[in-house]
Amino acid sequence: MKPLFVISCAFDTYSGYGARSRDLVKAIIETDKYEVKLLSQRWGNTPFGFCLANPEWEFLLKHSLENTGPQPQPDIWMQITVPNEFQPIGKFNIGCTAGIESNACPGDWIEGINRMDLTLTSSNHSKKVFEDCVFEKRNTQTNTLESTIKLEKPVEVLFEGADINIYKVLDKIPQSDLYTSLMGIKEKFAYLFVGHWMEGDLGEDRKNVGLLVKAFLETFKNKMNKPALILKTSQVGSSYLDREEILKKIKKIKATVNSKNLPNIYLLHGEFTDDEMNLLYNHPKVKAMVSLTRGEGFGRPLLEFSLVNKPIICSGWSGQMDFLDSKLSCLLGG
Repeated sequence: MKPLFVISCAFDTYSGYGARSRDLVKAIIETDKYEVKLLSQRWGNTPFGFCLANPEWEFLLKHSLENTGPQPQPDIWMQITVPNEFQPIGKFNIGCTAGIESNACPGDWIEGINRMDLTLTSSNHSKKVFEDCVFEKRNTQTNTLESTIKLEKPVEVLFEGADINIYKVLDKIPQSDLYTSLMGIKEKFAYLFVGHWMEGDLGEDRKNVGLLVKAFLETFKNKMNKPALILKTSQVGSSYLDREEILKKIKKIKATVNSKNLPNIYLLHGEFTDDEMNLLYNHPKVKAMVSLTRGEGFGRPLLEFSLVNKPIICSGWSGQMDFLDSKLSCLLGG
């Protein structure tokens, strides 16, 4: 009888954590060493239904854990989420997280990691943050030191990777609506950004999309031969309301730039397949990827784009430094 391996994760959501969960769960299932059961969890406000919409992943639904009463204790329990949600339920407990996207993390994240037998994180950047963070827990009334919170359990780096059968240089780009639409861009040179536009005012959203838009507009305003900026982004999903909110943000930033002669920004919104994303990366209008991200636990689009042999301009620190070569990328200080 195979050991029972129960994994709580966002495998059925349209999210970065969903993609990470699917890759990891598939690899565990393919070892054929465990009876794998999946406990579906949400990821923020991102929508469910990914597996039914993508037949190659529909097999994961067969592993879903049915809530039909008391369940046996898992031999191995894994949670793929943020560390403050980690709970030790199995005989052996594994936490899996992309980690913090800054140079420090909350104390309850360290406490969550310490509840598990092992934590797997996506980059050396995240691991170092966990190792370096130390907190003092003080009495709220007397301010006396009660305990020190620091890392006590092992943390290892599990590189996420990308599918090199999909993400690669295309000798010939297939004709499609996406290809035709992008060929309609009048500019010959376009920068590409891929990632969620998260909460926060200008310069506060974690991936720094707002400041990227501002910097692009300020840099190329009033120029004769302007490049374009293509934003493949969303906030939480692919709804029309989400798209309108993104367009409002861009318009608001444009209003802060003192010029009526601005470069064009094109929005790509909605769910793309992996093949469509690779087509986007390979498109002749797309000359480089740019990201002013304020920190990544990993940075999957940057890895995918690196496989099509085009330039990358991005922040020179955090998770993507595990795989970006400083000799082949333009890494920005700050």
